Amino acid sequence: MRNFILVLAAIGLLIWSLLAWAASGLIGVAGGIAATTAPFIPLPPELVLWMAGLLSGAGGIVVWIVWFLGAAVIAIVTMTLLALIRPREDVHASPGFQAGGYEPINPKVRDVTPPRPQAGNDTRSGEEIVARVLGKSPRR
Repeated sequence: MRNFILVLAAIGLLIWSLLAWAASGLIGVAGGIAATTAPFIPLPPELVLWMAGLLSGAGGIVVWIVWFLGAAVIAIVTMTLLALIRPREDVHASPGFQAGGYEPINPKVRDVTPPRPQAGNDTRSGEEIVARVLGKSPRR
């Protein structure tokens, strides 16, 4: 799930960057068109050329600012989603120990612990159990 979120964030950042690059190109084209059509615009040509230069210069800065804000939003959403999903097990834990306990894990040693007896059917008294263990007959 983490990888899926990270891939989606990378694709979103790529698309956002392509849109910012296209907007920067359109601002440059618009400035060029405005500069070449200065005689046809009903404003003083010096003002039109000044506006075209301002549009191409400051417009690039605005595109960078907007791109940065959008990239920051994508990063914040990604970090929030990664924080909401279940965290991974601690990969920096000491090898040979379980994540939540203190028992060493050694797959080469087999478990020799005897199984616990089921307590549901045992109705003998304590005296009967002790007598059987000691090898004596129970008192009656």
